[in-house]
Formats: sequence, structure tokens, C-alpha cells
Amino acid sequence: MDFPDDYAVTSGDRIFHHTQNAVGACFAAVHHRIQESAKALTDDDALALNPEEWAHEIAAEFSVTAPTVDAGNHSFEQEGRIEVNCTGWPGISFSMTEMGGPVIRAGHRFRVTMPGTGALTLLKSRLPRGGSGYKVDIHSTGITRVYEWPRVLPATQLQADVDKFLANFTAGADELSEQIARQNGMLADVASKALANRQTEIRESRAYLGDLRLKVTRDPAADTLIPALPMRNPGPGAVAQTRTRQPGTTEARDATAAPARLDQPTLDQFYDHVVTVLGAVMVGFERSPRRFAKAAEETLRDFMLVTLNSHYQGAATGETFNGGGSDCRVRWAAPRRAARAALARHRLEWIRANNQPRAFRRSRGRHQVRAGSARADGRPSCRRTGPALSAR
Repeated sequence: MDFPDDYAVTSGDRIFHHTQNAVGACFAAVHHRIQESAKALTDDDALALNPEEWAHEIAAEFSVTAPTVDAGNHSFEQEGRIEVNCTGWPGISFSMTEMGGPVIRAGHRFRVTMPGTGALTLLKSRLPRGGSGYKVDIHSTGITRVYEWPRVLPATQLQADVDKFLANFTAGADELSEQIARQNGMLADVASKALANRQTEIRESRAYLGDLRLKVTRDPAADTLIPALPMRNPGPGAVAQTRTRQPGTTEARDATAAPARLDQPTLDQFYDHVVTVLGAVMVGFERSPRRFAKAAEETLRDFMLVTLNSHYQGAATGETFNGGGSDCRVRWAAPRRAARAALARHRLEWIRANNQPRAFRRSRGRHQVRAGSARADGRPSCRRTGPALSAR
């Protein structure tokens, strides 16, 4: 350090010292957060994401803002006369009576102040050229440097040190800004590799489990209860648990009831089940906003058709002619009569609120489809057209 920093400057912090690495520690923490973000994704979401697109979003979210200090707008204030303890200072003469005791000289306290914004603690970082840095005080609104200067030292020496400090500070801050910009430019690559590694891990895990010939069971706590579903043309031995609705209560399941043969559902029951399945799909959309927030209508419909066909064995089709164009149609035939349900012109409204998609809203404890109009019970208004049921 220079003479002023060794003796005359009383500030407690230090910047630009060769042992400091605040910028490196900051980006190490950012890289860790990116890795944790990739791990926090569900398996299905991780596989559905494009690594490059996700990486650019994450890089923009976690980028570090370089500190900004306006050294050209600094102030230099004299805060009063003081007694300066100059014991051991080079260039300060003392008398025989002062030998072995404190050497006190009259002086002044001066303060250099520079306004700043951002994470100013990042200035506690070494520069490429090295160096011992400068003593300063770091505040939330700027940087200060305090001198206790004896009058026995020339004022020109103080002025020269202030000018040198301001010039070197500006150069050092610019070097750190360039270093932070380079590190920010590498975040997208870090995020892309993190997601790619996660996707590889998921695929390898699934492939490994697929090669096992042993029966693989899941933790019961992780199982999802799937209610009995109306099947298309059930066989004679098909059975299902019965559902009972108690007066004045929400739907409840009688877990102790004896198995009963699956009866053909009424058209209303069939329609209610289609709406329930679509409601579960919409909840999945909401929980995966990165995948579905910007998806086109055709993409959303295809995802819905996949789920409907898993329930109705290929009976769900899209863009189907049914006395008119239908975005989504589900056809289910009973043994003795044909019952068709078509969700005609059924366009699900994609609601964005705080960047969170909302395709369904709660209405009296159940999902309500946002399509045209809705009845008081929360179901979409519908009309019968012969043996078919169409949603308006």
C-alpha cells in the first residue's frame, strides 16, 4: 500500500486487494442456483424443455449487475480540525521529550465521497493487474474515503493521493464491469449443460428401470388414486367401485362398498367425466408454465387428446366434422344405443394472470370450463342434438 493507506486513511473496508474475490464467489453462488433450478424441475418438464431456450431465460434471470460508481461526481469535504497521532509515521520529526511517547500533531479530517448503486461489495475483488488496493468505506449509496491528515505534511501530497485514488478507482471499476460481463455471458452455457445433464440422467434412469424384469413397485405414499372410469363396451366381468353422494356434502367415495358391475353411465355422467378429465389436464398446464404458457392452441389440444384417448381408448379426435366443425370430439358407444359427446366449437380460453396460465377457474368447489357461457352449477351450457351432446 501507499503511505496514505498505511497511515493517514482511517476507512475500514478495502477494495481491489489481490486476496479478494467477491466476483468469483458471487458467480459460484449463481452457478449453484442454476444447478438447483434444473434439479427442481419435474422429470416430465425437464424432458419437454428446450435446453437452449431455457438456458437463455435462466441466464437473463440470474445475471449479475455490475456496481456503478460515479467518481467524476465526487465530493471532497473538510470535517474539522483534529489532533492526529503521528507516532511511527515516516517523515514526521519529533523532539527528545516526545521520544517513547505519542507524537501528536495538529491536522484536519477530510472525506472523499462518490455516489454509487448496485452491489458495491463486488468491488472487493482482485484486479487482473493485482495490487494491494485501497482503504474505503462501502455504503449502500456510495463509497467514502476518510483522511486524518497532519498539517506538517504538505497539502499537495494529500491532493496528489486523492487524484491518484480517483483515477485508479475508475479504472478498477471498469475492469470489474468487464469481468462481470464476461461471466454473465457464460451463464447460458452453464444453464444449458445443467439441463442437458438432467435430461440425460432422467433418460438413463428410465432406460435402466425399463430393462428390469423384476416387478418394480412404487412407494405407496407416491401413488396417485385414479377413480373408476366409464369404459367403452365393458366386458361381462367388469366391475368398479360405486360412488355415493351424501345430501349436503361434496362427493364422497364409499371405500367399503362391495364391488358392483359397471353400469352404463348416463349422458350427463359421461359429460361430467370428460369435463373432469379436461380439468386435470388444465391443472397440469398451470403447473408447467414454462412448457405451455406460449404454446399454440393446436399444441394444447393435442395434449388434451392424448389424455382423453388414454381414458376412452382412442375415441377422442380433433378437428372432426360432427354436423359442424369440432375442435375436440369424444365418442363413446353404449352396447344398446350410440351415445356421442362432441365438444363442438369448444375453445378453451387461455387466461394469463401474473404470467400464470389459467384455463379453468374454481366455481362452487368444482372446475368450470371457460367456453362461451356457463350455467349456475359451474358446467358449460350445452344443448342436445339427437344422441349427441355438444358444448357451446
